[in-house]
Amino acid sequence: MRILLCFFFFLMFSCNTKTQKKEEILPPDNSELKDVEVVKKTAYQEVIVVLKNANNLENAKAFISSKNLNWEELVINTQSLKAVLLKVPLEKRYYWIDTLNASGLFYSIDFNDKKTIKQLKKEIENTFVKLIKTPCNGDCPVYDVLFLNDGKVLFNGIANVLFEGKKELTLTEKELEKIKYLFKQTIFKDYKTSYLDKTIKGLPGVIITHKNKQVEINLWKNVPIRLAIAHESLEDVLLKNNLIE
Repeated sequence: MRILLCFFFFLMFSCNTKTQKKEEILPPDNSELKDVEVVKKTAYQEVIVVLKNANNLENAKAFISSKNLNWEELVINTQSLKAVLLKVPLEKRYYWIDTLNASGLFYSIDFNDKKTIKQLKKEIENTFVKLIKTPCNGDCPVYDVLFLNDGKVLFNGIANVLFEGKKELTLTEKELEKIKYLFKQTIFKDYKTSYLDKTIKGLPGVIITHKNKQVEINLWKNVPIRLAIAHESLEDVLLKNNLIE
């Protein structure tokens, strides 16, 4: 009887010990967790570029593509003016502005905002004639200049000129009348868009834009005389004001 009683107490003690045993806390199993790739989104800056030569659209597209930039939209598309919306990485926006400038393909490059396109359209409306001189194999003057309807002249000297950079001047009433008269004497709308001699390399280029038409010239012998005289009147203004020589 005493043996049975002892066995009974031993059994009760053993059961009580098991129930009071704390559960073992195991560390979390991370074996199934996978590495999460963090993708950093690139911020972009919108830029509006105006082609220097409206007939050079394919070359501009090829250049933009070669730089892996985003050609978004042709925002102005007229015979004499092509303006394109691009996107460039925000962190390197000034690097890309310099790169686009150095290409020589673009007349102007501006960060896009609500006013940019409006200002470009206003410039078109206010411009009487635009003259662009492109480089040659020698020391030819390189510049672009706008002659506005109100007599203002916006000059941008680029290379081999007496004045490098931007300068604004105002024509006298007589000068403005002369230029308008000489261009009125031309038959600009009927001229060819190109008077280029592609057999001769390295000649300076001239781009004249008037009344929403662009004319390219590199050799004057085949150019209508009235156009040559009208062009000369523009150069006379620049010579008189010591902008070119």
